[in-house]
Amino acid sequence: MKTRRSFLSVMATLTLAQMLTACGDDDADLRVSFLQNSLPPGLIDDFKKKFGKSAAFKQLAQIKDIKQLLDKKPEKEQQQWRIPFISSNPKVVDILSMSDYYLSEYIAQKTIQPLDVETISNWQKLPKKFQQLVRRSATGMSDPQGLVWAAPYRWGVTAIAYDKEKLKSAGIKAPEDWSDLWRDEYRDKLALLDQPREIIGLTLKSLGYSYNTKELDQVKDLKNTLARLQKNVKFYSSTDYLQSLAFGDCSVVVGWSNELLSLQNSYPKIGIVVPKSGTSLWSDLWVKSSLSHTPNNLINQWIDFCWQSKPANKISLFTWGSSPMIYSHEQNELAKDVRDNPLININPDIFDKSEFILPLPAETLKLYDAFWRDMRKK
Repeated sequence: MKTRRSFLSVMATLTLAQMLTACGDDDADLRVSFLQNSLPPGLIDDFKKKFGKSAAFKQLAQIKDIKQLLDKKPEKEQQQWRIPFISSNPKVVDILSMSDYYLSEYIAQKTIQPLDVETISNWQKLPKKFQQLVRRSATGMSDPQGLVWAAPYRWGVTAIAYDKEKLKSAGIKAPEDWSDLWRDEYRDKLALLDQPREIIGLTLKSLGYSYNTKELDQVKDLKNTLARLQKNVKFYSSTDYLQSLAFGDCSVVVGWSNELLSLQNSYPKIGIVVPKSGTSLWSDLWVKSSLSHTPNNLINQWIDFCWQSKPANKISLFTWGSSPMIYSHEQNELAKDVRDNPLININPDIFDKSEFILPLPAETLKLYDAFWRDMRKK
């Protein structure tokens, strides 16, 4: 089913491809690599028009491509940018987009450097959850007094999606919260992410605990609750759950909102709900390569631009995610399609109850793995 949004997305993709092809400035002052579909087309052109900057942008298809750029040694970078539509200049990339999942890893490996975003006025408007997410110690652990290592520019949630037609025909109530996943009617109809922090986390949330609980063995009835959830699970996958829902193998799945929204655009029979007790959050971040020597003022101009009202609207309209500034700008500054979409403009009460999955000590992670293995055996 074609929608206005899908038409605009196709046109926007064409615009982006044309714009990137024109970015062959050998003397670019700023070089940015970003994950495919994480930036709206036209945003880059808006930036150049506003600041008159010579900037080269490169869209990368997968997380591993971003990781490879950060893993490059200076001598290897000599060839990295010899790509016709980017540049033949051997400068390294300055800013890269990265999932918050990898932030602690790359801080610890010293492949990124701290940012100076506290001097940006919009930093103060960024919701505290996002500020706390990117304040880390030198080892990558969360630290309220730590340096700022990244700038969030897009985010989403872990949500529940379901086949409206199948549930209705079977007389089964659609899910509203995590606790619904334990209902007997969902037996063998449920697909879960193959992610221990996500699944143990949502179970903890259903019991009134945090996703980042450290003392799992102190949580009453956690093992039994996980075992009961296991009885309803048809399979676990972090990649195939979309197909299972689209083709009817499962009626209910847990997945990431950007992927679920994209799927819903093609399959209107799919309903999506953000659990009302709160959920886990994810974010795409801007990070600065440790190899970059570009002045902070240029880096900050790009970051601050992404946080402004017009770019925040475009990010929320065209990337299947939300701008972190969605709660900072006045509601009348948001586009109607953003303001009226509860999966993009998420209920503030649910947002307040939600949390990022933060790094935990190695010993705690071993405990999560032990609970995960025990759950999957049953």
